[in-house]
Amino acid sequence: MQKNKIAQKIEHSKTVQIFTNDPDMIRATLPRLMGKYVTFSNGCKIDLKSQNGYFIGTNPYGIDAMFDENDSWMDALISWVEYWNKDRTESGLLMTECCA
Repeated sequence: MQKNKIAQKIEHSKTVQIFTNDPDMIRATLPRLMGKYVTFSNGCKIDLKSQNGYFIGTNPYGIDAMFDENDSWMDALISWVEYWNKDRTESGLLMTECCA
């Protein structure tokens, strides 16, 4: 795999992996991924196929999140991905807060 690749489609599937934590790169990439199942390098996953007006994602601990398909869904999704970029416990505490 080339280092400059941001997203890579998994062979024979509608799943795409995003290999960057840069919010601007994610924002630029997401519109091309509509209708796909997207996994992020931090373990978050989201189905970008609308389900009754929502996109449904899962954090690295398997807890689901729903994003209302409105004008600000992408901002909410990127904030959610950024939140989980930091090492956190299942409850969302930063590892440095609970385990230092």
